[in-house]
Amino acid sequence: MQIRILVYVLIILAKINYLKAYQGPYTLLTDYLLSSHDRNTPPEDKINVDYDIELVKILEVEELKQRISVFVYIVEQWTDLTLSWDSNNFSQIDRTWLPIDSIWIPDILVYNMLDHVNVLKDIRNPVEIYADGRVVHSYPAVYEVTCEIIIS
Repeated sequence: MQIRILVYVLIILAKINYLKAYQGPYTLLTDYLLSSHDRNTPPEDKINVDYDIELVKILEVEELKQRISVFVYIVEQWTDLTLSWDSNNFSQIDRTWLPIDSIWIPDILVYNMLDHVNVLKDIRNPVEIYADGRVVHSYPAVYEVTCEIIIS
């Protein structure tokens, strides 16, 4: 009886060690990217950032204060070659996701912005990364901006 229990315990420990030792291609890719990328260093080359804002809803218009609050969906795209990889080395994976706080992102501000609320601030919102180094960061937000409103 004691030998049987010992055998079961050894089998369970062996399986646990195997699961800890196994690293799938996504884990290996994530480790590779994070080891070769410094989130505090921008890409070396000139950076072209595509910045698209889609107006989802007008939340409030304040004519007298010349303000408008809007709910928008933002898509930012740029290329960072330090986040590129050869998909042949990672089981043909051509895209993955990384936490936003683990990579460099450009600082972009709306010129006439008074306030900004990132709707997903407290929710996990990963950034999509492609094998060629293309980074896609998309998220909803609420902006309050100044704008000329003519009251007649």
